Amino acid sequence: MSDEAVEENARDRLKRLMKERDAMEAELKENVEMLMQTPAGLDGPLKDAEGFPRADCDLHMVTRRRGRVACLRNDLKAVMEDIKATLEAVHEEGAAAGEQKEDAEEPTEEDPLVERYRAYPEFLVVDSVLPDSPAAESGLRQSDKIISWNGVTKQQPDFMGMIASITARYENKAMNIIVGRGGLSVQKVVLTPKKWSGRGLLGCVLNKIKE
Repeated sequence: MSDEAVEENARDRLKRLMKERDAMEAELKENVEMLMQTPAGLDGPLKDAEGFPRADCDLHMVTRRRGRVACLRNDLKAVMEDIKATLEAVHEEGAAAGEQKEDAEEPTEEDPLVERYRAYPEFLVVDSVLPDSPAAESGLRQSDKIISWNGVTKQQPDFMGMIASITARYENKAMNIIVGRGGLSVQKVVLTPKKWSGRGLLGCVLNKIKE
C-alpha cells in the first residue's frame, strides 16, 4: 500500500471520528437539557426529605438519561483521544511524504472544566465587549454564549444575582468562564474583574438568552 493511500485512509478516519464526536456532543446536550428541565436536574437527589422516591418528576426518565450522559461523556473522552492520535498520524505521514501540513482542527488536551460543563445549556449571551476592558483582555468575544460563570449555571434560579455577587467578590481575582463560541466549540476564558477606565469591573454587556 502506498504512502498516499495510508495518508488518505488516515484523513478519512479523522473525518469519521469528528462526525462521531459531533453526534455525541449533540446527543449529550439534548440529554442534559432534558434533565435540567426536571426538578431533579443533573445530579439532584432522587428521594425526598423523608427518604421516599420523589414524586415531582419521572424518575425512570431521569435515571435513564443520567446513565446515558455518563456513557456519552466517557465515549466522548475516548473519541477525543482517538482524534488526537489520528491527527498526529496524518501529520507524520504527510511530513514523511514531503507534503505541507494542511490546516486542520487539532484538538488539544481538554481542560477539566470544559469537559465538565460541555453539555450544560447556554444561558447568557455577550452582546458587546468594550475595547481595553477586562473582558476584552480576557479574550471574551461578542456573541459568546455563557455556559458557566465561575460555577454559576442556568440551574441556579437567581443566576443573574449570583453572577453580580461573584463578580464583585472576585475583583482583582481570576474567574473561570465557560463559553460556547460560534456554535462549534466550548472554551474556557479566564476573566479578572477589575477597575478600568470605563464603568464597572468587566466592560461587557450580558443578556439572558431568550427561550
